Amino acid sequence: MEILDATYAHLNSVAQIHIKAWRETYKGVVSQQHLDKFTIEKTEKYWVDVINQNNTRVLIAENT
Repeated sequence: MEILDATYAHLNSVAQIHIKAWRETYKGVVSQQHLDKFTIEKTEKYWVDVINQNNTRVLIAENT
């Protein structure tokens, strides 16, 4: 396993994991309507904004 800085190429995978984690973790705690609002497109945009912040580092683990 290798730890890497996330790049734009990783955004789709990061967004998928983010959405799945929220839907599984908060099911029954947060309204389903709210959870259904998560989309790949919106979540990718969120992570673009995070990666573009100068004071934030996003790391991913990649199987080698």
